[in-house]
Amino acid sequence: MERDKFQNIQDFTNKLQMTNSDATSDIFVLNVKDISPNVLVEYQTYRNDFYEIDLVTKQYFFEFTIDGVTYRPNGKPFICFVSPNQLQTYKELGIDYEAEGFLIYIKKTVLENSLFQSIKLPFFKREFESYYEISEFNYSQLFFWANQLFLESALNQPYKSITIKNLLSIFLVKSLELIGSQKSIISSKPEQITDKYLDLIKEHLKIAKTVTFYAEALAVSSKTLNEICKITLGKNALQIIHEQITSEAIHQLSFTSESIKEISFSLGFNEVSGFSRWFKKQVGVSPENFRASSQIDKSI
Repeated sequence: MERDKFQNIQDFTNKLQMTNSDATSDIFVLNVKDISPNVLVEYQTYRNDFYEIDLVTKQYFFEFTIDGVTYRPNGKPFICFVSPNQLQTYKELGIDYEAEGFLIYIKKTVLENSLFQSIKLPFFKREFESYYEISEFNYSQLFFWANQLFLESALNQPYKSITIKNLLSIFLVKSLELIGSQKSIISSKPEQITDKYLDLIKEHLKIAKTVTFYAEALAVSSKTLNEICKITLGKNALQIIHEQITSEAIHQLSFTSESIKEISFSLGFNEVSGFSRWFKKQVGVSPENFRASSQIDKSI
């Protein structure tokens, strides 16, 4: 499984063999119909250090995942906003001859410009959903501005950079107007995020015991992760980490012959004394006493 983070747009398009076009500009617009026939049909798993907007329709044989949630458009018009560092995968299931639309890639420095700072862009915040199905009418409205952006980016005019940034700002404002209220991931996909959170804890338990680590891996804030866990599990995110560590410690103490020192190291504790204090706080007895009692229970 591929695990890459692309720092710039050109490296990304080269790796995926998406296009032969020069993608070194701050705002790169790719027409879906111009995507190379040699493009990789599947890529897992990657993150980009830039923004991405997908405005596409008539795409049937394609699915992609953002932060653990899989989307399959099934031909419906959609717009998708991806922020830097969000975890992505994609898979081409067949050839979409009729697919149309644009992929827009934007360097982080562009949206830091004063022109964009005055525009509130909630769909780029991690607390909100990335994917939005839209009507044919709204698609046509956004397609017009995306096409203007595409055409202008292909020209070499003296004020090209200014023109493109202004067109992008119009496109973003129109997106805000047409999409309406953004979907909070707290209400739209809490179960998926919780499942992914539990999987990540199992995978990284030895090296990571902070909510911040897992929140960053899930591309949400620590506050959002806490709220989601309270909704789905009735506990905060840190309690879940502690429960997972406790569960694994209990399993190893009860069903393995590993020494307490070996168990403490396997769970990421640097010292046995630290593990013993932590375990007693969580369970009420020391690891030694717990193991002794579990062995007595088995013999009865």
